[in-house]
Amino acid sequence: MSRKTQRKFSLSIAAVVIAIMAGVYFLQIRQHDEPTEERTSYIVNLITRNEDEVEWIVDFNSQHIIPYFDEIERIQWRFFRFEYRCSPQRMREKVSFAWNLTAVGIAHENSAGINLADFGLDSSANAFQVHYHDEGSHVLHLGSQTSDLQHYFLMIDDDPAIYLINASD
Repeated sequence: MSRKTQRKFSLSIAAVVIAIMAGVYFLQIRQHDEPTEERTSYIVNLITRNEDEVEWIVDFNSQHIIPYFDEIERIQWRFFRFEYRCSPQRMREKVSFAWNLTAVGIAHENSAGINLADFGLDSSANAFQVHYHDEGSHVLHLGSQTSDLQHYFLMIDDDPAIYLINASD
């Protein structure tokens, strides 16, 4: 075989390999765009308020967390009657669920007849009470972590649904 024929043959093989790889790539993208039942998740807004509407929070240790204004009129958060050192940003992250809480899915739409102990929701040991200036309030019951360690179970007020929230929240 001459050099010219070898080059043409090599270029043809390379072009075929590139075409096959491009076809596989576009096929993979197309398959990921099609929704599947197990990948379907949605966001459920449970609490959507302004931060300045929160009057106080009681955590599961019966500690009151209250807002105050710092010297440049920003809302900061601290424990009432409890010295716990925490950066203002970290403290805000800890209590942001009081005004902005979203769930990534619903584990069960109706918890009637379900053993709540399976979800870590059988006691009020992990309950948070959030009180607002308009005299509204929410009681959040945080359950156990899911088996994939990416979510927690949560019930809110008298809502019979069991929600999934991100573990990072």
